[in-house]
Amino acid sequence: MTTSDKLRLKYGDPKTDKSFEKRCLALYVYPDDVRQAIPCLGKSIYCNKDLWPVYLKTLRDLIAKGLHEEIHSNDECFCIRDIRGVPGQLSTHSWALAIDLNPADNPLGVTREQAIARGLKPFTEKFIQVWRDNGWRCGFDFKRCDGMHYELSKGL
Repeated sequence: MTTSDKLRLKYGDPKTDKSFEKRCLALYVYPDDVRQAIPCLGKSIYCNKDLWPVYLKTLRDLIAKGLHEEIHSNDECFCIRDIRGVPGQLSTHSWALAIDLNPADNPLGVTREQAIARGLKPFTEKFIQVWRDNGWRCGFDFKRCDGMHYELSKGL
């Protein structure tokens, strides 16, 4: 069973279920401590209700370890779409359970080593490990590298 099949069973189909957004998503305002430490996140995020507490804890863990400064840009969370290159299989972004950060430094299909060789600044292993420790899958761990991508896997 694919991840999208599991998510469809748990949350419904975001493409066809008219009640999906109302039941599963909410607009959350970043607390002042997070906004001050990571201003590029903006004021708020529209995400899955299950994502918010884990995401907030992860951000605060990054701040506590001084790793939050690695975040320079945010491509947000909710977008109903297929996984790039995998037609018919919905991305975890479709359920607002994934975050994309620093896409310019962590392009799709590029490993950390390749990014560094290109003069980019991909996330450090310490940064990535904080996400893993909080129950996220990191796109650097995928067969096709997607270093900007962090998806919630804890409890799903």
